[in-house]
Amino acid sequence: ELSGVSIPETSVTTSVGFTEDGCYLSRNMLITPNGIIAEPDMEVDLSEGSFSPKIGFLHPDASILSRIGTHLLEDFIDLKGREVMYPLMGHVALAPFASVIKDLFGKGKAALHLQGPSGGGKTFLGILAMNFFGDFDDRFVSWSSTANAIEAEGWFFRDSLYFVDDYKARVAEQNAVTRILQNHADGHGRARLRSNARISDPRYIRGLLLSTGEDFVSDVESITGRTILLRVDPEKNLLAGSRCWQNRSVYSMFLPGLIQMVISKADWKQYCRQFVDERIQTLSLETLGLSNGLRIASNWSLNWLGFELFLAYLVRLGVIDDVKSAEMAAEYEKVARRHLQTQAREMQSESPVSIMFRILGQKLAAGTISISGLG
Repeated sequence: ELSGVSIPETSVTTSVGFTEDGCYLSRNMLITPNGIIAEPDMEVDLSEGSFSPKIGFLHPDASILSRIGTHLLEDFIDLKGREVMYPLMGHVALAPFASVIKDLFGKGKAALHLQGPSGGGKTFLGILAMNFFGDFDDRFVSWSSTANAIEAEGWFFRDSLYFVDDYKARVAEQNAVTRILQNHADGHGRARLRSNARISDPRYIRGLLLSTGEDFVSDVESITGRTILLRVDPEKNLLAGSRCWQNRSVYSMFLPGLIQMVISKADWKQYCRQFVDERIQTLSLETLGLSNGLRIASNWSLNWLGFELFLAYLVRLGVIDDVKSAEMAAEYEKVARRHLQTQAREMQSESPVSIMFRILGQKLAAGTISISGLG
């Protein structure tokens, strides 16, 4: 017994993201409605994951934040067409709020999948997007990993972006991918029996999933309602790409101020809920007649919220004014409508026979089925 000796105590958590009192805890800062604390009392330990130790924001430097915002507007957004970059930026800005989506909106989370030919820059976009949350230049998960490994790692990416690269039908087992997407959207995992006959806590992706691949799962009912699919063309903006690569190390300085801007408003949850509800009403007109049309419209409405928060922060930084913000918001609406219109046409025009053969083709490529006599 040590009389009069003060024993130091340290509180440790394995979860980043929103806390019960409405703050946002990162590995090296606490974002509160009143400001950002650089050295929080709570220590974050993410060492159990393979890639999660890379998670961590940089403390905002007011002298360069506006330059980062200008760079994102002029270079990052210009890497591909608006059809890709606006929803991708919305996904990045929405990711810190992943854990509040279900409680706040009563909606599931949608994954965002970048699909296109090899060499088109999909992985490059994914790496840049991940650098908003830490140092992830060459540290990300592949769809060639097992479903359990993907979900176990994704557990540590709470309220962060979680990048899974290079989907291939012949490598990734379709049923496992479907399960991952369902668990991600619904916010629950599958309990597993340990060797000692005890049931382990179910793990699932607690962040917002970003995925890439040359193709994707064709199980229409299970996947389209849980995924925003963006087709990425192979053309590249090399100059913008070079500038983004040079500036990627400061991307993780951008989101703390955005998060603080949002939660500093006492009615931020009511505002976000009303924004999403109004956009669902607007976009659901494009998905009439689809069996999961409302869910698809909800996915885009949540993504639109992320993009709206991005615009609001650019206004706060003085990068754009209200007029430019309104112009970009109107442009986003056109992008979302075109995506929904295209998706609705494809789903309504595709015959059951062609759907069957497309799914059979993927299963054959993956080696999960065989058809006797078929060469």
